[in-house]
Amino acid sequence: MSLHQKIPHEEILYTSLCVDICLRHCFTSARTEKGRQIGVRSQYAVRADDNLCDILVQTNNVFTNSDPFKQVASGFKQYDVLQKFLFASSARIKHLVNLQYSNSTNIPRYDRLTDPQGTGLKFGEWYYGPQKRLMSSYNLSVTGLGAFADGMSATLSYQDVEESRHDRRFNNNNRNDRDEHIKVWGLTVDFNKTSGKSNLRYGIDGQFNSLTSTAHVTNIVTGAESPQNTRYPDGDNR
Repeated sequence: MSLHQKIPHEEILYTSLCVDICLRHCFTSARTEKGRQIGVRSQYAVRADDNLCDILVQTNNVFTNSDPFKQVASGFKQYDVLQKFLFASSARIKHLVNLQYSNSTNIPRYDRLTDPQGTGLKFGEWYYGPQKRLMSSYNLSVTGLGAFADGMSATLSYQDVEESRHDRRFNNNNRNDRDEHIKVWGLTVDFNKTSGKSNLRYGIDGQFNSLTSTAHVTNIVTGAESPQNTRYPDGDNR
Protein backbone atom coordinates (compact mmCIF):
# COMPACT_ATOMS: atom_id res chain seq x y z
CA MET A 1 0.00 0.00 0.00
CA SER A 2 1.34 3.44 -0.91
CA LEU A 3 2.03 5.75 2.02
CA HIS A 4 -0.16 8.33 0.29
CA GLN A 5 -3.10 6.00 -0.27
CA LYS A 6 -6.12 6.99 1.83
CA ILE A 7 -7.73 4.53 4.24
CA PRO A 8 -11.53 4.35 3.78
CA HIS A 9 -13.28 6.20 6.62
CA GLU A 10 -15.56 3.28 7.38
CA GLU A 11 -12.51 1.27 8.45
CA ILE A 12 -11.31 3.74 11.06
CA LEU A 13 -11.90 2.51 14.63
CA TYR A 14 -10.25 4.07 17.66
CA THR A 15 -10.39 2.51 21.12
CA SER A 16 -9.00 3.54 24.48
CA LEU A 17 -8.99 1.76 27.82
CA CYS A 18 -8.18 3.33 31.18
CA VAL A 19 -8.01 1.42 34.45
CA ASP A 20 -7.43 3.34 37.66
CA ILE A 21 -6.97 1.73 41.07
CA CYS A 22 -6.86 4.18 43.94
CA LEU A 23 -5.69 3.30 47.45
CA ARG A 24 -6.19 6.08 49.95
CA HIS A 25 -4.79 5.81 53.45
CA CYS A 26 -3.88 8.88 55.46
CA PHE A 27 -1.05 9.37 57.90
CA THR A 28 -0.17 12.59 59.65
CA SER A 29 2.41 14.19 61.87
CA ALA A 30 1.18 15.85 65.03
CA ARG A 31 1.37 19.59 65.31
CA THR A 32 0.64 21.95 68.15
CA GLU A 33 -2.11 24.50 67.69
CA LYS A 34 -3.47 26.69 70.50
CA GLY A 35 -1.84 24.50 73.10
CA ARG A 36 -3.13 21.16 71.81
CA GLN A 37 -1.89 18.54 69.37
CA ILE A 38 -3.66 18.25 66.02
CA GLY A 39 -3.69 15.07 63.95
CA VAL A 40 -3.19 12.58 66.77
CA ARG A 41 -5.54 9.55 66.78
CA SER A 42 -5.45 9.02 70.53
CA GLN A 43 -8.38 6.56 70.57
CA TYR A 44 -10.54 4.51 68.25
CA ALA A 45 -13.27 1.90 68.55
CA VAL A 46 -13.06 -1.79 67.67
CA ARG A 47 -15.58 -4.56 68.12
CA ALA A 48 -14.91 -7.26 70.72
CA ASP A 49 -14.10 -10.75 69.45
CA ASP A 50 -17.44 -12.06 70.77
CA ASN A 51 -19.28 -9.21 68.96
CA LEU A 52 -21.14 -8.25 72.15
CA CYS A 53 -19.60 -4.83 72.84
CA ASP A 54 -17.26 -2.13 71.54
CA ILE A 55 -13.75 -1.67 72.90
CA LEU A 56 -12.02 1.69 73.14
CA VAL A 57 -8.39 1.47 72.06
CA GLN A 58 -6.47 4.31 73.73
CA THR A 59 -2.97 5.44 74.52
CA ASN A 60 -1.96 4.25 77.99
CA ASN A 61 -4.87 1.84 78.26
CA VAL A 62 -5.30 -1.93 78.57
CA PHE A 63 -6.03 -1.95 74.85
CA THR A 64 -3.12 0.24 73.77
CA ASN A 65 -3.01 2.38 70.65
CA SER A 66 0.59 1.74 69.63
CA ASP A 67 0.71 4.38 66.89
CA PRO A 68 -1.36 7.52 67.63
CA PHE A 69 0.07 9.16 64.49
CA LYS A 70 -1.74 6.67 62.27
CA GLN A 71 -5.25 7.83 61.34
CA VAL A 72 -7.06 4.53 61.79
CA ALA A 73 -10.23 4.17 59.66
CA SER A 74 -9.36 6.86 57.14
CA GLY A 75 -8.45 4.71 54.15
CA PHE A 76 -10.37 3.00 51.35
CA LYS A 77 -9.89 1.53 47.87
CA GLN A 78 -11.54 2.69 44.67
CA TYR A 79 -11.52 1.09 41.23
CA ASP A 80 -12.29 2.93 37.99
CA VAL A 81 -12.52 1.42 34.49
CA LEU A 82 -13.10 3.55 31.38
CA GLN A 83 -13.44 2.30 27.80
CA LYS A 84 -14.16 4.38 24.70
CA PHE A 85 -14.84 3.32 21.10
CA LEU A 86 -14.75 5.89 18.29
CA PHE A 87 -15.90 4.76 14.85
CA ALA A 88 -15.85 7.04 11.81
CA SER A 89 -18.30 5.55 9.30
CA SER A 90 -17.61 8.40 6.84
CA ALA A 91 -15.90 11.77 6.66
CA ARG A 92 -19.08 13.37 8.05
CA ILE A 93 -20.34 10.83 10.57
CA LYS A 94 -18.70 9.65 13.79
CA HIS A 95 -19.97 7.28 16.48
CA LEU A 96 -18.61 7.33 20.03
CA VAL A 97 -19.42 4.76 22.72
CA ASN A 98 -18.32 5.59 26.26
CA LEU A 99 -18.41 2.92 29.01
CA GLN A 100 -17.47 3.65 32.64
CA TYR A 101 -17.60 1.60 35.82
CA SER A 102 -16.36 2.45 39.31
CA ASN A 103 -16.59 0.71 42.67
CA SER A 104 -15.09 1.14 46.11
CA THR A 105 -14.73 -0.54 49.46
CA ASN A 106 -16.51 0.87 52.50
CA ILE A 107 -15.53 4.52 53.03
CA PRO A 108 -15.17 5.46 56.73
CA ARG A 109 -16.54 8.84 57.82
CA TYR A 110 -13.40 9.84 59.70
CA ASP A 111 -14.75 13.03 61.24
CA ARG A 112 -17.73 11.16 62.74
CA LEU A 113 -15.53 8.36 64.04
CA THR A 114 -13.44 10.87 65.98
CA ASP A 115 -16.40 12.71 67.55
CA PRO A 116 -15.81 12.64 71.34
CA GLN A 117 -18.45 11.89 73.94
CA GLY A 118 -17.37 12.16 77.55
CA THR A 119 -14.01 10.45 77.82
CA GLY A 120 -14.78 8.14 74.88
CA LEU A 121 -16.24 8.26 71.39
CA LYS A 122 -19.74 8.97 70.12
CA PHE A 123 -19.83 6.37 67.33
CA GLY A 124 -18.73 2.77 67.09
CA GLU A 125 -19.35 2.72 63.31
CA TRP A 126 -19.92 5.36 60.65
CA TYR A 127 -19.19 4.60 57.01
CA TYR A 128 -20.47 4.87 53.47
CA GLY A 129 -21.06 1.54 51.77
CA PRO A 130 -19.40 0.67 48.44
CA GLN A 131 -20.18 3.37 45.88
CA LYS A 132 -20.99 1.66 42.60
CA ARG A 133 -21.48 3.60 39.38
CA LEU A 134 -22.13 2.34 35.87
CA MET A 135 -22.35 4.81 32.99
CA SER A 136 -22.85 4.14 29.30
CA SER A 137 -23.41 6.62 26.50
CA TYR A 138 -23.65 6.74 22.73
CA ASN A 139 -22.81 9.90 20.78
CA LEU A 140 -23.59 10.54 17.13
CA SER A 141 -21.76 13.44 15.48
CA VAL A 142 -22.70 14.59 11.98
CA THR A 143 -21.37 17.53 9.98
CA GLY A 144 -22.44 19.15 6.71
CA LEU A 145 -26.21 19.17 7.20
CA GLY A 146 -26.72 22.01 4.70
CA ALA A 147 -29.09 24.89 5.35
CA PHE A 148 -30.53 23.15 8.39
CA ALA A 149 -27.29 23.10 10.40
CA ASP A 150 -23.54 22.85 9.98
CA GLY A 151 -23.31 20.11 12.55
CA MET A 152 -25.20 18.01 15.03
CA SER A 153 -24.21 16.11 18.17
CA ALA A 154 -26.67 13.73 19.85
CA THR A 155 -25.93 11.81 23.06
CA LEU A 156 -28.01 9.08 24.66
CA SER A 157 -26.84 8.11 28.15
CA TYR A 158 -27.68 5.90 31.12
CA GLN A 159 -26.29 5.80 34.67
CA ASP A 160 -26.87 3.33 37.48
CA VAL A 161 -25.62 4.40 40.91
CA GLU A 162 -25.76 2.59 44.26
CA GLU A 163 -24.74 4.19 47.54
CA SER A 164 -25.46 3.74 51.22
CA ARG A 165 -24.61 5.08 54.68
CA HIS A 166 -24.36 3.22 57.96
CA ASP A 167 -23.94 4.48 61.52
CA ARG A 168 -24.05 3.03 65.02
CA ARG A 169 -23.47 4.64 68.41
CA PHE A 170 -20.65 3.36 70.59
CA ASN A 171 -21.71 0.23 72.51
CA ASN A 172 -25.12 0.25 70.83
CA ASN A 173 -25.91 -2.96 68.97
CA ASN A 174 -28.36 -1.30 66.58
CA ARG A 175 -26.95 0.06 63.32
CA ASN A 176 -28.85 2.40 60.98
CA ASP A 177 -28.59 1.24 57.36
CA ARG A 178 -29.81 3.50 54.55
CA ASP A 179 -29.52 2.54 50.88
CA GLU A 180 -30.12 4.51 47.70
CA HIS A 181 -30.37 3.22 44.14
CA ILE A 182 -30.47 5.87 41.41
CA LYS A 183 -31.07 5.38 37.69
CA VAL A 184 -30.60 8.28 35.28
CA TRP A 185 -31.57 8.34 31.60
CA GLY A 186 -30.52 11.31 29.44
CA LEU A 187 -30.90 12.56 25.88
CA THR A 188 -29.10 15.65 24.56
CA VAL A 189 -29.21 16.92 20.96
CA ASP A 190 -27.20 20.00 19.91
CA PHE A 191 -27.15 21.80 16.57
CA ASN A 192 -24.92 24.62 15.39
CA LYS A 193 -25.17 26.97 12.43
CA THR A 194 -22.69 29.67 11.39
CA SER A 195 -23.66 32.58 9.19
CA GLY A 196 -21.06 35.26 8.62
CA LYS A 197 -19.80 36.33 12.03
CA SER A 198 -22.80 34.88 13.84
CA ASN A 199 -23.06 31.44 15.37
CA LEU A 200 -26.37 29.92 16.41
CA ARG A 201 -26.61 26.96 18.78
CA TYR A 202 -29.86 25.22 19.65
CA GLY A 203 -31.05 21.84 20.79
CA ILE A 204 -32.91 19.83 23.37
CA ASP A 205 -31.99 18.20 26.66
CA GLY A 206 -34.00 15.70 28.67
CA GLN A 207 -33.27 13.82 31.90
CA PHE A 208 -35.27 11.21 33.80
CA ASN A 209 -34.25 10.11 37.31
CA SER A 210 -35.53 7.15 39.27
CA LEU A 211 -34.63 6.85 42.96
CA THR A 212 -35.33 3.95 45.30
CA SER A 213 -34.55 4.80 48.92
CA THR A 214 -34.78 2.11 51.62
CA ALA A 215 -33.71 1.89 55.26
CA HIS A 216 -33.75 -0.39 58.27
CA VAL A 217 -32.14 -0.87 61.68
CA THR A 218 -29.93 -3.93 62.00
CA ASN A 219 -29.08 -5.54 65.32
CA ILE A 220 -25.47 -6.58 64.67
CA VAL A 221 -25.62 -9.28 67.36
CA THR A 222 -28.87 -11.06 66.42
CA GLY A 223 -29.14 -9.94 62.78
CA ALA A 224 -32.75 -8.83 63.36
CA GLU A 225 -34.01 -5.93 61.24
CA SER A 226 -36.63 -3.29 62.08
CA PRO A 227 -38.04 -0.29 60.13
CA GLN A 228 -36.16 3.00 59.92
CA ASN A 229 -36.88 6.32 58.23
CA THR A 230 -35.33 6.69 54.79
CA ARG A 231 -32.97 9.42 53.68
CA TYR A 232 -35.39 10.41 50.92
CA PRO A 233 -39.20 9.92 50.75
CA ASP A 234 -39.94 6.25 51.25
CA GLY A 235 -40.34 3.98 48.26
CA ASP A 236 -39.72 4.51 44.54
CA ASN A 237 -39.22 8.22 43.72
CA ARG A 238 -39.17 9.82 40.29
